[in-house]
Amino acid sequence: MHTNDLIVLFDYNYWARDKILAAASQLNPAQLTEAAMPSYSSMLGVLTHLLNAENLWRIRCQQRESPSSVKFVDPLPTLSALEEQWQAEERLMRAYLHTLDEEQLQERIQYKGTGGGEFENLLWQILVQLVNHGTSHRGELAWRLTELGRSPGDLDFIIYLRAS
Repeated sequence: MHTNDLIVLFDYNYWARDKILAAASQLNPAQLTEAAMPSYSSMLGVLTHLLNAENLWRIRCQQRESPSSVKFVDPLPTLSALEEQWQAEERLMRAYLHTLDEEQLQERIQYKGTGGGEFENLLWQILVQLVNHGTSHRGELAWRLTELGRSPGDLDFIIYLRAS
Protein backbone atom coordinates (compact mmCIF):
# COMPACT_ATOMS: atom_id res chain seq x y z
CA MET A 1 0.00 0.00 0.00
CA HIS A 2 1.27 3.45 -0.91
CA THR A 3 0.43 6.75 0.73
CA ASN A 4 -1.04 8.12 -2.49
CA ASP A 5 -3.35 5.10 -2.73
CA LEU A 6 -4.65 5.78 0.77
CA ILE A 7 -5.21 9.43 -0.06
CA VAL A 8 -7.32 8.37 -3.07
CA LEU A 9 -9.31 6.00 -0.86
CA PHE A 10 -10.00 8.77 1.64
CA ASP A 11 -10.91 11.16 -1.17
CA TYR A 12 -13.46 8.55 -2.26
CA ASN A 13 -14.61 8.09 1.33
CA TYR A 14 -15.36 11.80 1.73
CA TRP A 15 -16.96 12.04 -1.73
CA ALA A 16 -19.35 9.19 -0.87
CA ARG A 17 -20.00 10.65 2.59
CA ASP A 18 -20.87 14.00 1.03
CA LYS A 19 -23.36 12.35 -1.33
CA ILE A 20 -25.05 10.75 1.69
CA LEU A 21 -25.07 14.06 3.58
CA ALA A 22 -26.50 15.91 0.56
CA ALA A 23 -29.35 13.41 0.27
CA ALA A 24 -29.92 13.46 4.05
CA SER A 25 -30.15 17.25 4.02
CA GLN A 26 -33.40 16.88 2.07
CA LEU A 27 -35.04 15.09 4.99
CA ASN A 28 -36.88 16.62 7.91
CA PRO A 29 -35.51 16.33 11.47
CA ALA A 30 -37.98 13.57 12.38
CA GLN A 31 -36.78 11.41 9.49
CA LEU A 32 -33.16 11.88 10.56
CA THR A 33 -33.85 10.87 14.16
CA GLU A 34 -36.47 8.13 13.80
CA ALA A 35 -35.42 4.64 14.90
CA ALA A 36 -35.47 3.02 11.46
CA MET A 37 -31.91 1.79 10.97
CA PRO A 38 -30.57 -1.73 11.51
CA SER A 39 -27.60 -0.30 13.40
CA TYR A 40 -27.26 2.73 15.68
CA SER A 41 -31.03 3.35 15.58
CA SER A 42 -31.39 6.53 13.50
CA MET A 43 -29.68 8.03 10.48
CA LEU A 44 -28.04 10.63 12.75
CA GLY A 45 -26.99 7.75 14.99
CA VAL A 46 -25.24 5.95 12.12
CA LEU A 47 -23.60 9.16 10.89
CA THR A 48 -22.39 10.02 14.39
CA HIS A 49 -21.01 6.47 14.69
CA LEU A 50 -19.02 6.96 11.48
CA LEU A 51 -17.65 10.28 12.71
CA ASN A 52 -16.72 8.68 16.03
CA ALA A 53 -14.95 5.81 14.27
CA GLU A 54 -12.88 8.19 12.17
CA ASN A 55 -11.91 10.24 15.21
CA LEU A 56 -11.09 7.18 17.31
CA TRP A 57 -8.93 5.50 14.65
CA ARG A 58 -7.07 8.70 13.82
CA ILE A 59 -6.17 9.16 17.48
CA ARG A 60 -5.08 5.54 17.77
CA CYS A 61 -2.89 5.82 14.68
CA GLN A 62 -1.59 9.37 14.90
CA GLN A 63 -1.23 9.86 18.64
CA ARG A 64 -0.75 6.18 19.57
CA GLU A 65 -3.38 6.56 22.28
CA SER A 66 -6.37 4.32 22.92
CA PRO A 67 -9.37 6.37 24.03
CA SER A 68 -11.65 4.31 26.26
CA SER A 69 -14.79 5.85 24.78
CA VAL A 70 -16.00 7.66 21.70
CA LYS A 71 -16.09 11.44 21.37
CA PHE A 72 -19.87 11.66 20.98
CA VAL A 73 -21.77 9.22 23.19
CA ASP A 74 -25.16 10.34 21.84
CA PRO A 75 -26.01 11.09 18.22
CA LEU A 76 -25.36 14.70 17.31
CA PRO A 77 -28.65 16.62 17.45
CA THR A 78 -28.72 18.00 13.89
CA LEU A 79 -27.21 17.30 10.52
CA SER A 80 -25.53 20.72 10.50
CA ALA A 81 -23.88 20.02 13.89
CA LEU A 82 -22.64 16.70 12.55
CA GLU A 83 -21.29 18.27 9.35
CA GLU A 84 -19.43 20.93 11.30
CA GLN A 85 -17.76 18.36 13.54
CA TRP A 86 -16.96 16.09 10.60
CA GLN A 87 -15.39 18.86 8.54
CA ALA A 88 -13.03 19.54 11.43
CA GLU A 89 -12.20 15.83 11.73
CA GLU A 90 -11.69 15.55 7.97
CA ARG A 91 -9.14 18.38 8.06
CA LEU A 92 -7.24 16.58 10.83
CA MET A 93 -7.37 13.24 9.01
CA ARG A 94 -6.24 14.68 5.67
CA ALA A 95 -3.37 16.54 7.34
CA TYR A 96 -2.33 13.31 9.07
CA LEU A 97 -2.49 11.24 5.88
CA HIS A 98 -0.21 13.72 4.11
CA THR A 99 2.49 13.19 6.77
CA LEU A 100 2.73 9.45 6.12
CA ASP A 101 5.27 7.63 3.99
CA GLU A 102 5.39 4.01 2.85
CA GLU A 103 7.65 2.97 5.73
CA GLN A 104 5.22 4.35 8.31
CA LEU A 105 2.32 2.54 6.66
CA GLN A 106 4.06 -0.75 7.55
CA GLU A 107 4.35 0.11 11.25
CA ARG A 108 2.49 -2.04 13.74
CA ILE A 109 -0.05 -0.10 15.76
CA GLN A 110 -0.94 -1.48 19.17
CA TYR A 111 -4.21 -0.30 20.64
CA LYS A 112 -6.97 -1.16 23.05
CA GLY A 113 -10.53 -1.48 21.87
CA THR A 114 -13.23 0.49 23.65
CA GLY A 115 -14.29 -2.85 25.16
CA GLY A 116 -10.83 -3.33 26.63
CA GLY A 117 -9.26 -5.95 24.33
CA GLU A 118 -5.70 -5.42 23.10
CA PHE A 119 -5.01 -5.55 19.36
CA GLU A 120 -2.31 -4.89 16.80
CA ASN A 121 -2.49 -4.15 13.08
CA LEU A 122 -0.37 -2.53 10.43
CA LEU A 123 -1.15 1.15 9.97
CA TRP A 124 -2.23 0.77 6.34
CA GLN A 125 -4.62 -2.03 7.31
CA ILE A 126 -6.32 0.15 9.91
CA LEU A 127 -6.75 3.02 7.46
CA VAL A 128 -8.20 0.75 4.76
CA GLN A 129 -10.52 -0.75 7.40
CA LEU A 130 -11.77 2.73 8.26
CA VAL A 131 -12.78 3.38 4.64
CA ASN A 132 -14.33 -0.09 4.38
CA HIS A 133 -16.28 0.48 7.60
CA GLY A 134 -17.71 3.67 6.11
CA THR A 135 -18.71 1.82 2.95
CA SER A 136 -20.66 -0.71 4.98
CA HIS A 137 -22.66 1.88 6.90
CA ARG A 138 -23.16 4.11 3.84
CA GLY A 139 -24.90 1.12 2.26
CA GLU A 140 -27.39 1.11 5.14
CA LEU A 141 -27.87 4.86 4.87
CA ALA A 142 -28.31 4.74 1.08
CA TRP A 143 -30.96 2.05 1.49
CA ARG A 144 -32.92 4.17 3.98
CA LEU A 145 -32.52 7.35 1.95
CA THR A 146 -33.79 5.54 -1.14
CA GLU A 147 -36.74 4.24 0.86
CA LEU A 148 -37.55 7.85 1.74
CA GLY A 149 -37.32 8.94 -1.90
CA ARG A 150 -33.91 10.65 -1.51
CA SER A 151 -31.45 8.24 -3.09
CA PRO A 152 -27.84 9.46 -2.94
CA GLY A 153 -27.15 7.79 -6.31
CA ASP A 154 -24.25 5.49 -7.08
CA LEU A 155 -21.62 5.37 -4.35
CA ASP A 156 -19.25 2.88 -5.99
CA PHE A 157 -15.52 3.53 -5.90
CA ILE A 158 -15.29 3.03 -9.67
CA ILE A 159 -17.98 5.71 -10.20
CA TYR A 160 -15.88 8.08 -8.07
CA LEU A 161 -12.79 7.29 -10.14
CA ARG A 162 -14.64 7.89 -13.41
CA ALA A 163 -15.92 11.24 -12.10
CA SER A 164 -12.51 12.37 -10.83
